[in-house]
Amino acid sequence: MLVIGAAGLVGGNLLRLSPRYPYDVIPAFHDYVPQEYRATGLQLDITAPNAWRTVVDRRPGCVVNLSCVGVAQSESSPERAHAVHVSGVRELARACRDHGLRLIHLSTDMVYSGRKGIPYTLDDVPDPVSVYGRTKLEGEKALKEAGCNHVIVRSALVLGRDRFRQRGFLEWMIDKATKGEPLPLYADQLRTPIVVDDLVDVIFRLADSSYTGTILAGGDEGMNRVEIGRKLVSAMERSHELIQPIYAAEQRSSVPLQLDLRLDNAALKEVVAREKFMRIGNYMEKLFEK
Repeated sequence: MLVIGAAGLVGGNLLRLSPRYPYDVIPAFHDYVPQEYRATGLQLDITAPNAWRTVVDRRPGCVVNLSCVGVAQSESSPERAHAVHVSGVRELARACRDHGLRLIHLSTDMVYSGRKGIPYTLDDVPDPVSVYGRTKLEGEKALKEAGCNHVIVRSALVLGRDRFRQRGFLEWMIDKATKGEPLPLYADQLRTPIVVDDLVDVIFRLADSSYTGTILAGGDEGMNRVEIGRKLVSAMERSHELIQPIYAAEQRSSVPLQLDLRLDNAALKEVVAREKFMRIGNYMEKLFEK
């Protein structure tokens, strides 16, 4: 299995958990290569001409594409977002088609507007409102048009510790709570967060399955960020008074703030044969158990 974007939250945890699965994992990094992989890891820019040659030369049975440009950076640099999310994905998918490789491609719940009001299913037509969401959707279409053996995983908000770099939503909350600083969190923005360990398990199960097409990957609980924050501070034995509810509907932001991106994961459970996913509170407690 060749993993593109191995330095990120999902990629780093995939490498951490890979000994549990019957795959030899080849990590591919972009601009940041962790010290422990500098001798063995590949360096790969998905937008570079003929980047696909690096992929096929390793002859993997499966390719996992985790590469992405962040939400805020996509808004400020739409050309870069298009290059990574669309052009790079198109070339990768064509290479996988031509060389008979299975491609697991990580997409996002942000291909939806968040205006539906109830959880999204695979029957819902995507209607993105941000550059990030639009380019991710364009990348999905480019992948489908290439005609390779693929699975598109539209992931919900991923919660987990970053293996290589202290960044991301959970790391930000932990840092604030550790310092005893207020945590301003949206009370009106709903997601179905998925624990990173569960998403990694989904990726490995999909790699080993015959399923093709698109799947929605969210956890079992719909909740807002205030509720997520309360579970964290409880696990850290910090005061709930640190939580400062704010409202996305009242904020001015350079990025469109979507209010309800909950996903229905019934189809996912059937495809990957999972009865349930880790509850967020249990995951937080596990992180800080003594």
